Amino acid sequence: MYALRVGILGVFGLIGLGCSVASSDEGPIIEDLPSAPPEAEAQAQIAGPSIHPEPNAPRPIPAPAPAVAEPTAEKAPFGSEEVVPEALTTDFCDEPVYGTTSWSETTRGKLKLRYVPGTAAEKDLEKIATVRNELYGKISTALGVADPGTISITFSPNRATAKANGLQKGVAYPASNKIEVLWLGDPDSYEAAAPGHELTHIISAKIDGVTNHLGVLSEGLAEYFDGSGRDLHEAYARDLRASIDASFTTRFSDSDLWGYNYGRAGSFVKFLVDRSGMEKFVALWKANALTWSSGAYVTKLGVVVKDGFGVEAALDKSLREVYGVGFEALRFEWAAVLAPYLTAKPSTLPSWDVAAIENVLDNVDWADTHGSAAVLRSTMDGFYCDTTTDESRAKLASAAVEGRGTLRTQTTALYPIGMRNYPQALAFTVRREQRGTSMIDVTSRVWLEKFPVGWRITFADRW
Repeated sequence: MYALRVGILGVFGLIGLGCSVASSDEGPIIEDLPSAPPEAEAQAQIAGPSIHPEPNAPRPIPAPAPAVAEPTAEKAPFGSEEVVPEALTTDFCDEPVYGTTSWSETTRGKLKLRYVPGTAAEKDLEKIATVRNELYGKISTALGVADPGTISITFSPNRATAKANGLQKGVAYPASNKIEVLWLGDPDSYEAAAPGHELTHIISAKIDGVTNHLGVLSEGLAEYFDGSGRDLHEAYARDLRASIDASFTTRFSDSDLWGYNYGRAGSFVKFLVDRSGMEKFVALWKANALTWSSGAYVTKLGVVVKDGFGVEAALDKSLREVYGVGFEALRFEWAAVLAPYLTAKPSTLPSWDVAAIENVLDNVDWADTHGSAAVLRSTMDGFYCDTTTDESRAKLASAAVEGRGTLRTQTTALYPIGMRNYPQALAFTVRREQRGTSMIDVTSRVWLEKFPVGWRITFADRW
């Protein structure tokens, strides 16, 4: 999974994300862009049942919008006359919702697969089963787990169906060998790109029979075996360039107790395994099994873990016991491994994606300049529909546009930042706004995701 922030600021609100785990029957939590746990997740963590975030958890967000057939035009210089953007197709919340009687179940190898007939999961069933059975064997062998047992996986065709059936959108339950995910039928979607993440959460719990382990190790191991083929150091370096929790490059913050920063967790686990092998890592894993005692998690070695300091203290004690070196010394080794990735030429988005994202931002400018709620809604997604309806999004868009004169947004930096449910990007922008007779520049970060309908905004921290 990855880490997010919640809430609606100005026009936009944050929505859900990628994929993770809940390690008890109490249910999952939430995930991605580094920030404090959402309220529902925080409550679950206070109760002590689960330490893993859920990347696909629902987020409140504004919505899709009706397309406006305006002619296209060349992009004007920043601060000059307005740009007339290419119209966007509105992505409405109109996917079918299937009830409890709609599901079928079949067993393939070590997997029991549950799906809705006629949806993408049925079409892709053999591919789904083949890939996951292969990963099941690979992960089990690598971790020294003889027989993790049959794993049940439920594939919801969309978020609304998952919600209607009381299912999660990217969660593993090690205690019951169950996984609940979305299957969207798109090779760029999270579960298709990272098929081993949730499987790893189930299988790794069989190493010592404990369902909760230090979050940074749990999510890092799930990233390590996710089957995506990514270089986890490069992925983390990409996040650091985009300033995602960059102040803790080789240190751990409070969010790492829950494993929120998947990039950091994946890089750290890869570093440990590359350095000293999987056998030592498994010993470290066992030393960081967690129990809930007197309102806090406690590791097997007796370290109380409540925050980032506790995470580092737990790692320090267990690293000394297993690796013979403390965390402080080892993190400098990790930094040396990361250094070439941070100085290398950063990965960039293809030119057509850059142009598409700029067109989305131009549509936002046009909507605000002309007071068009319909155009503003067209810049937003229609994927995260389990928390905010079309009606609510329409009201949000109507309240957000003012028709206050020509507005122009310039993208100062644009970064690919990995996967939520689909590939995502982070844009750093400056918006030139007319206030009375004056023009002022307002900075903002804008998160976008590349859905089948195209790039759409999922969150902006200031508009």
